[in-house]
Formats: sequence, structure tokens, C-alpha cells
Amino acid sequence: MISLIFIPETPQFLVEKNQLDKAKSSLVKLRGNRVNVEPELQEIIAAKEEADKIGSIGPVALFTNKIYFIPLLLGLFGMFNLQSCGISVVLFYLQTIFVKSGSTLDPGKNVLKIYCMLINCLIIGLAAFIVAITQVVASFPSVLLVDKYGRRLLLIIGNVFMMLSHFALGAYFYLDENKCPTVDVRNVSKLVNTF
Repeated sequence: MISLIFIPETPQFLVEKNQLDKAKSSLVKLRGNRVNVEPELQEIIAAKEEADKIGSIGPVALFTNKIYFIPLLLGLFGMFNLQSCGISVVLFYLQTIFVKSGSTLDPGKNVLKIYCMLINCLIIGLAAFIVAITQVVASFPSVLLVDKYGRRLLLIIGNVFMMLSHFALGAYFYLDENKCPTVDVRNVSKLVNTF
């Protein structure tokens, strides 16, 4: 948070406000003294002038004009996908999932304490800690994979694996809750732990 104080305003914002000198100094600050920022500044100014020629659109045009509606629909789909993928529920019930699945990891009884400077301490279970670290570590190769294979393919593959893992998780808890006599829930537990 403190480092945000030292970040300059974006050149695009400053050009929008007709503060061209500040926009140029912001570009110099971002690119360094050795770089000629004048061509980039001219590009930003030209893009602003082009946007001014087009003008703004109203809400009716957003839904009736195909040029605007398809990107809006794709953006809304992305947000819907993010909210409906179920990660919030899984993270919320992570301790219960690890306990019920028979994991040998500590679900939070003997806790790992991470001391922070601003907070006295944050207490989390080892299982939750490992999941959080996995999420952080997995975000780095995902950036490279997105550039190499594209967003669409990775979105489809990710959704398929999310669907399979949620199906396995749901099947496990359904069988566990209903005490199904013909299925050994421990085998489903191994499947859930695999995902």
C-alpha cells in the first residue's frame, strides 16, 4: 500500500486531462531517462483524439449494437464464470473438506502461526496454507501458458477440470452424508484428494 504513493499517474489519464507536460514526465519516470518517450506520447494523444471522435455510447447502443454487445457478453461471461466456479465455497469449507476426506494434513487443530507486521497474528491450518501456496505458485506458470496457448483453450480446459473436481467433491459428500452401503466412501475420498 505504501508503495502506491510513489507510482505516477498514468500518461493516458494525464493526456485525458490535457496535462501533456505531466504525461511526458510520467512516461519518462516509467520508461527511464534513456528512452525517447515522444513517439509513445504522440500515440497516446492520437488514441485520445480518435476516442473523442467516436464519442461515448448510451446504454441502448450497448445492448442493441453487435459491436458492443458481444464484448459485453464475453466480459459478463468471464465474471459469471469467476463467481460460479465454486472456488469461494471450496475455500470457505476447506477445513471441513480436509477433515471429511480423511486427509492426514493438519486441518487447523495444531495451527501454523504467521506473524504479520500490521496484524498480531494470522492463524491458519496447514492444509489451508498448502492450498494457498499452491494457488500462488500456480499463478506464475499460468501467465506463460496463457501467452503460449491462448485464453480460450485454457479457459475450456480449466472449466472441464473444475467441473470434474466439483462433481467428485459433490459425489463424495453425497455418498458420505447418505451412508451409501454399496460404495466405499474412502475410495471416493482418494479421488477427491487427487483433484
